[in-house]
Amino acid sequence: MFPTPRVSISSNVPQAQPNMKGELPNSTLFTHSIVEIKNTTEPAFNIKPETPVSGSLMQRRQRRELTLEIPNAPKVIIEQAPLDFEKLKVSSDKLSDDYISVVSSRYPSVETAVKTQISIKDETTGEPIPLPANYLQVADKNIAIRTQYPKNETSSIEQYLKMLMTEKTSVLVVIASQNDIDGESLRKDTEMHLPPYYDRDAKYGSVEVKSEANGTEKYASQIGAKRYQLTLTKDGQKVELPVIHVTDWGDRRTIPVEALRALAVDINQYVKGEGDLPVIHCMSGSGRAGTVVAAMQLVQPDNQYSTHEVIKSLRETGTPHMVQTKEQYQTLTELGTKMV
Repeated sequence: MFPTPRVSISSNVPQAQPNMKGELPNSTLFTHSIVEIKNTTEPAFNIKPETPVSGSLMQRRQRRELTLEIPNAPKVIIEQAPLDFEKLKVSSDKLSDDYISVVSSRYPSVETAVKTQISIKDETTGEPIPLPANYLQVADKNIAIRTQYPKNETSSIEQYLKMLMTEKTSVLVVIASQNDIDGESLRKDTEMHLPPYYDRDAKYGSVEVKSEANGTEKYASQIGAKRYQLTLTKDGQKVELPVIHVTDWGDRRTIPVEALRALAVDINQYVKGEGDLPVIHCMSGSGRAGTVVAAMQLVQPDNQYSTHEVIKSLRETGTPHMVQTKEQYQTLTELGTKMV
């Protein structure tokens, strides 16, 4: 059991005082005037009334000049995050029913949810080619596409680029550190090397790629990214899309909360409607990609779901490994608390 912290509330309206029975009036009268909530060891009801607020109850409720500010996530919630993370584990029985391994993918062991799996059509046979990619959903609404990094093979990259064109991708987000790309372990295995398909002109099968550098970014002055503008052409059809390549985020690691928030907000600005989806991948399309997609949902102004609920939904519609580590989960927990 975790101790329940005392909370001190500061506002510019008279504070609610208990009656003779020790009861407090309806606290909803004061909801829109709270400016700070923080843990404290001070006794309750120690706050002196300040300048009264005039106007009717409705007028007071409609005032928006004061906002809720939570400088730090409550300690109890943060401490409980590792326990909540363990509760998200999917049973092996469920894996066999709801997930499938894509043998031709970079990581066949990273299963893909069957109900949201994305396929492209084989132009020779007309048969679907299942990909290690999914429509990620929250409350049955598509919010992004996750996929694995394509293998270092022309056919794998071609299939991936065809998906980008078919899905009319709003923005492509690649999360791969320079160590991921240049790391010795991947360089030794040619097939597993991460092809930088997004930063150069090339042709992969029937798809031609033109890439133009478009500046750099530093999210919250901490996490670096490079921007590109891609033009994909196939059989006379042309698709243009922006690319964000996050370069300062290593595999199985997390990033500062403010940087994650800034990245999520940046991606969300490209999403204009439900059919306008970003495509996001790291190496396996699960840990870092899952963290970003969860953050995209948590920073939405109308978000009604907890961190736990969001990640559970992403795992059910993506891969059981969405948000891979306790550290990633804890960062999202802190972000979700700050967005309350």
